[in-house]
Amino acid sequence: MLASLLRSLPPLGRAWKPLDFSNPNFVRIPLSQKMEEETMPDYVASRYYPARIGEIFKDRYQIVGKLGFGASSTVWLARDMNYRRYVTLKIFIKSMSMGQQLDDELQMYKRLERGSKNHPGRSAVRSLLDSFDVNGPEDKHRCLVHPPLWDSVLTFLHRNPEQRLPAPVLAFVLKRLFLALDYLHTECQIIHTDIKADNIMFGIADDLVFSEFEENELQSPCPRKELDGRTIYVSRELRMPRNWGAPVLCDFGSAVPGGEEHTEDIQPNIYRAPEVILEVPWTYSVDIWNVGCMIWNIFEAESLFTGYDPESQTYRSRAHLAEIIKLLGPPPPSLLARGKLNHKFFSGEDDLRAKVPSEGRIPLERRETTLHGQDKANFLRLMQKMLQWEPANRSSARELQEDEWISPNESTSNEGTPNSSTPNSSKKRRRPELSEYDRGVICGMRLAGASLNEISRKLNTSRSTVQYTIKKQEAREAGKTQKRSGRPHIISPEAEDHIVRLLEADHAVTYKAIREAVNLTASDETIRRVFKKRGLAHLREQMNPEAQSRRVSSSMYQRLVRPEGTAETALGALDTPGGQ
Repeated sequence: MLASLLRSLPPLGRAWKPLDFSNPNFVRIPLSQKMEEETMPDYVASRYYPARIGEIFKDRYQIVGKLGFGASSTVWLARDMNYRRYVTLKIFIKSMSMGQQLDDELQMYKRLERGSKNHPGRSAVRSLLDSFDVNGPEDKHRCLVHPPLWDSVLTFLHRNPEQRLPAPVLAFVLKRLFLALDYLHTECQIIHTDIKADNIMFGIADDLVFSEFEENELQSPCPRKELDGRTIYVSRELRMPRNWGAPVLCDFGSAVPGGEEHTEDIQPNIYRAPEVILEVPWTYSVDIWNVGCMIWNIFEAESLFTGYDPESQTYRSRAHLAEIIKLLGPPPPSLLARGKLNHKFFSGEDDLRAKVPSEGRIPLERRETTLHGQDKANFLRLMQKMLQWEPANRSSARELQEDEWISPNESTSNEGTPNSSTPNSSKKRRRPELSEYDRGVICGMRLAGASLNEISRKLNTSRSTVQYTIKKQEAREAGKTQKRSGRPHIISPEAEDHIVRLLEADHAVTYKAIREAVNLTASDETIRRVFKKRGLAHLREQMNPEAQSRRVSSSMYQRLVRPEGTAETALGALDTPGGQ
């Protein structure tokens, strides 16, 4: 109880002040040009909340810029001024249009919050930070507050010219996904029912992404058009993070509670499990089938099943069943006996009533052409554990996260050791430089908990090369490759507070004095950004970079920032001539 209370309290220090986003220098889109949410089918302007950049909700969340839109919501980057952090605001269309779905999704997030905090899969599920309703012109709108995330897996694979997810990235995405599903299934009793590549998103381990987004919006406001009292903004992309975080499972709008019988229709059409098509009571294992189909989609760059019926030229359940039979053979009688719709599709025990054109059974071994040897065999075994007619025969999420293809045994790693004896081992050889993509894989797999051997095996490189790359990444994160003696670009909110106090105490304080007082290695430009961010540009203009300011001693600084010393007492010491 006490720990929960402490987590709910804002951190010590000053809250962020609102920023002024009234810069008029933006491009005006012609009123006749449809854009963003206006292009959605059945778009009705009054259903959307007319959010404005700079708007503040609950005296806490200030909108910074638009990240995206959909048929039921718009998504915004916002400043959580109380906690001095950036968050994502998802503002839904008016509640009357959403019905019970909004309350159901909120209940799923409450279930997630009640799950064990010690389960490793908890961090692999997107958390809900806050929720509230805001009054619109016609009705209330539900707002959900989440930690910001980067691209989805779907967007990520589209960056690859081959339109597929490379094996190393897929392996650590699956590791995290099965951790998330184990948490959902065993700790929270939740069935997701809508697992697809755009519902798995990468985190962001680079806070500079958000401050740059904010600075861009302040300096170069996004294009927009103003129509009938509302403003429609062009979405602005977050730049690619230097360090992207581990993937998390998102979107619980279609999730349902487990532990009870379900027969309703769920899942994206091409990912529907056999029991869903046949209306056999289904449970957690529908998520496992769903993942198996999705894996094939993002790794092989094709759908495992399409459900395309040449006769109707659209998706049909009968065509989908025919494709499953072509891959797995006929369904077991035990499954058909439990289905409410088995007589609709089958005339005998396993004779498909609809005669859909088929080329005969094609096993996965013939369809998989990307991998070879043992790697291919391990991958196919993983797929077979998920793609089973009988739900009870599918592996659980916990079993799958330990699968050999996803979590290979370190002892089986066959890379050479860095000290291998070779004829030229006495010569110092230049280490190979990995590509930016491979460096991203290393960063992501490290966040996913992969060992050095796992990473080197997936990248087909040596352990020493991976170690060398990690050290370079850590040096870059620490700012050792930046200009001005390695001063990092990021300043913590606490340090920002201390800088502001120093500036307010002495407008002529130099950058050097600030660095010494706050124990920073930041560049002048980085400190100037802090002034602008905190709305102190007018004080910044009064600074004289060449002035000989008094040096703030360590003891004086501690009195300034520690609770036992008041700010007034410490700042008064700054007025003492030559004070040390």
